[in-house]
Amino acid sequence: MIINEEVAVYKEQLIEEYKNNPLIEALPKINSSIEVIKALANYPYYNKDEKELEKHIRLHIIQRVFQFFQPLPRHLELEQSIARIIRQGYISRNPLTKEYIEKLNYGYREIKFNEQSDYSYNATASSITIVGISGMGKTTFIERVLKTYPQVINHRKYNDKKLCFKQVTYLKLDCPFDGSLKALCLDFFNKVDELVGSNYFNKYYNSRLSANAMLPIIKQISLNINLGVLVVDEIQHLSTARSGGADKMLNFFVTLINTVSIPVILIGTPKALPLFQNEFRQARRSCGQGNIFWNRLDNNEEFTMLVEGLWEYQWVKNPQELSSDIINTLYDESQGIIDIALKLFFMAQVKAISTNKETIDIKLIKKVAKENFKMLNPMLNALKNGKVNELANFDDIMPLNIDSFIEKEKKSLEFNEKVENLKKVKSDIKQKKLTDLKEEVVIKLLELGYKDNEFNEYLEGVLSIGESNVNKLVRIIIDLITGDINISRKVTKTNKKIFKEDDIRGIVKKAKDEDKSIYEKLNEIGYIKKLDDLLQEV
Repeated sequence: MIINEEVAVYKEQLIEEYKNNPLIEALPKINSSIEVIKALANYPYYNKDEKELEKHIRLHIIQRVFQFFQPLPRHLELEQSIARIIRQGYISRNPLTKEYIEKLNYGYREIKFNEQSDYSYNATASSITIVGISGMGKTTFIERVLKTYPQVINHRKYNDKKLCFKQVTYLKLDCPFDGSLKALCLDFFNKVDELVGSNYFNKYYNSRLSANAMLPIIKQISLNINLGVLVVDEIQHLSTARSGGADKMLNFFVTLINTVSIPVILIGTPKALPLFQNEFRQARRSCGQGNIFWNRLDNNEEFTMLVEGLWEYQWVKNPQELSSDIINTLYDESQGIIDIALKLFFMAQVKAISTNKETIDIKLIKKVAKENFKMLNPMLNALKNGKVNELANFDDIMPLNIDSFIEKEKKSLEFNEKVENLKKVKSDIKQKKLTDLKEEVVIKLLELGYKDNEFNEYLEGVLSIGESNVNKLVRIIIDLITGDINISRKVTKTNKKIFKEDDIRGIVKKAKDEDKSIYEKLNEIGYIKKLDDLLQEV
């Protein structure tokens, strides 16, 4: 399957050395900083009304935070570097020139006849090495930049000249965990097959060719597909390579740059730094853009810009205004590592919703960090204490298990919701019972010949005493109607907590204090006639 293939559309070039080269003219135009920001930034959908949705719904919506991407100055600089090295690499590989055909022929002879060519040409490619703490978004950003390019461009006609070749603008590989050069070669073949529909992987997978024998083949394929840039991630794995595997692989990258003019971008953690000290550094001194140490963010305008963007995406019901204290707390707990800061903000928001706090404050941020960042503490402490030399000891940031955290909070939320639902159902049942009881009392009174205007003023007050026996309630109301119970009607109809001794609610209180039933107390003080006598009177 061919991925992201486009037919070449050639664009006029303003830079002289970029003119009349189909490989460069088919690329997207060179963007300004504003255009780069628009192309790379991602601000997910947000509607403040969503804050009023139910908790379990908001837990789903909060996931949008992970779609958020705020370009920073370092991103703009790297995007420009990538744009330059791709185009510079194509300058000496113009398919309309005689030199281009000669390169292909020399490469073919090197493979076919095992010849070591002394052919040389003016290589124009450069390289970039990006080393930085995991979690800073190195790989994610480079992939975001690369996706602004069509990965495969099909060239058919340039001006009046027929063409028949494909251009792969970029190819990204992950360095094998064991630093195996052969595994890297096979991955290269597989990726090319996916892009252009070739069959290199099956051809060489079972071959007896050594990794060294495969390198010239890769070099030739790179020329054939007009590879724009080769990106190799996780290069710290080369540190585990045996039998000179690391040197061989690094030297191969240098060969691509210097003899084939194909740019290379190497990405790794601080553990990869020792790899670039001697031979490789010397080999690339004249052709590289230099090493980029992608450090954590400082607590300055860059980090503030990141947090300000994130802070707008809150689904808690009572969001706070962003303060410098909150920014400083987020920085202290994340140490300027973008991935940790983003996940900390996300987790704090989930916690605020699941615990009914519904606001994110400093106390909550610290609590979430303390509970969930225990595995990160060694690296975070090294950063806090300025022990940069210790960073190489951390092959990678211990990943935060977001899924586990969400499941835990969902269970807590579901439990709390169940409790609330049980309380609500209990309240509803009690209310229904009270309503049913009221209806029964009313029906009984009507059957006894009383009018609703006679008993309505007493009904609510009598029902509030907590008695559930219909006949007893009816008896009390009849006594009130007939005046056999001397109680202030005005007080009876209020909700005052301080009662007169002869108030029915005062009597209820006494009954409770004496651990007696309400009926027993009313009967004791002679407020209630015997039911038989009452019915005889009626």
